[in-house]
Amino acid sequence: MGVGQKAQYAYDKYKKVKKAKEYYSAIKKTLDEDTRAEGLFKLGIKGLMELSKIVVGDMITKHPYFTYHKAHLEALGQALTASDTFDHAMQALNGAIASADAAETLTRQITQLMQRKDSLKVAYGLTVSGGLQLLRDTSPQAANQLRDAGQTRDSLRAVMDDAVFGWRAEMCSLYFDAADLLAMIEVEYRAATAAYGRYQDKVRKLQTSSNTIGRVAGSSAEYQRQLEWASREMDRASNRSTATPDPEAVLDPSKFAQRQRDKVDALVQKLATMCDAAMTDDAYNPVTMGARIGSL
Repeated sequence: MGVGQKAQYAYDKYKKVKKAKEYYSAIKKTLDEDTRAEGLFKLGIKGLMELSKIVVGDMITKHPYFTYHKAHLEALGQALTASDTFDHAMQALNGAIASADAAETLTRQITQLMQRKDSLKVAYGLTVSGGLQLLRDTSPQAANQLRDAGQTRDSLRAVMDDAVFGWRAEMCSLYFDAADLLAMIEVEYRAATAAYGRYQDKVRKLQTSSNTIGRVAGSSAEYQRQLEWASREMDRASNRSTATPDPEAVLDPSKFAQRQRDKVDALVQKLATMCDAAMTDDAYNPVTMGARIGSL
């Protein structure tokens, strides 16, 4: 039975690499972001050695040059791994900080949402509550007020139905805007948490490394983080404003983003309570409605 071209290629390739597991391990390393540089480096050295064997013969690997530099080559591989891990750690940290900063920026919208909430409470008290109270009042004085305003009880009821509908619609709109904001901040919080977790894992890998280069790289990553924190602190102190992103976002992006998320979540909970109240029949009872939303 003839050997297929693909099978022949695989057979020849196996004969060249000699150890399938060694080749598999090298390939796996090139796919690992933290050892890609070292993996490619070792593959390059391996390829160079194989090429040298073809040109010079197996004795090339026993040459004093290769024997002498073996330790140097191994150290260089370790340095490349540490450098790659450091780079990916800083990329993860920067991503975490960026998400934490984005969460802070989004949280600033709370001020506008709070203003809208307070405006709706005032609007209910000034433009809705009075008309509803007049409708519920069956005294002669209330009848005189209706007549003086050129209204009947039925016409005022129609006006108040429109007013309550409009107020409810604005209340729902505010709630959903806040809920959308919470969803966006939730995304940033989760992104910050995931990225910061990757950063911590990579720094831990470096700091517990068996070689000095890795431990130095781990310390360097933490030092870079402290520098970024100090830079923000100094900028805020010199500018005396909050224009500079919060330094706390650098110390722990995950916890900082979570605090931003929690601020918005607290507001959304209040608005949910207000919105639910607005959509009940209590919206037509100013006393009950005032009790339900007055402290929110």
